[in-house]
Amino acid sequence: MRRWKLQRRTWVMEQYPETVEAILAGGHEIGHHGYLHEDPAEQSAEEQTYWFQRALEVHRKMTGSTPRGYRAPVYNVTPEVLSLAVKHGLTYESSMMADDLPYRIDTATGSLYELPVHWGSDDWPPFAHFDEIGYKMPVMSPRRGLEASFDEFEAQYEAGGLWIGIWHPFLTGRLARWRVVERWLEEVLSRGDVWFAPLEEIAAYAASQEAEGTWLPHREPAAPYPHPVLMEK
Repeated sequence: MRRWKLQRRTWVMEQYPETVEAILAGGHEIGHHGYLHEDPAEQSAEEQTYWFQRALEVHRKMTGSTPRGYRAPVYNVTPEVLSLAVKHGLTYESSMMADDLPYRIDTATGSLYELPVHWGSDDWPPFAHFDEIGYKMPVMSPRRGLEASFDEFEAQYEAGGLWIGIWHPFLTGRLARWRVVERWLEEVLSRGDVWFAPLEEIAAYAASQEAEGTWLPHREPAAPYPHPVLMEK
């Protein structure tokens, strides 16, 4: 059975507790993805703390444990949120795109692993079509829309690297698109040398390799960057 890492807004978790139970029963990971998909980069430090901790409380109440990882809504992670993640015991975050392999992020409260993502493996650009948020792109056919993600995988497969697919249930989860994904997955798994795992397991594997001295990740500081909204305040 394949297991997945799922990012869920905790407001959604509260609305659909039976879905949370089904996900946990299947052995899947549920990560921290904000409460209302709020953008941390547009919030003050106090607001970031409030929403991060509110979501964390829901996770602990509904799953019985602290999530192991965090992904910022719209990938807009901040040094403040990274510090909160370390402070509350999360082991990794997955919002940045600075490398093809895991690395460490140093924050004010300690460090955690960065499991890097990339827009090339995200289904939002080819499939999202929402006038209400000002994002209307020509919707691609299922196979063509997923080609970029599959090509990103093949490059990482050839290099022996890390590939993280970002598939939204309301985008790639549509029947015609998921049919393409299932057929692709079966082909990839038939190769026998591909490991699909929840990100918490990948982070744990990285930690074991670092502890054994067989792999040494490079480190990056959780450096702040200017944001126009915050600069105007």
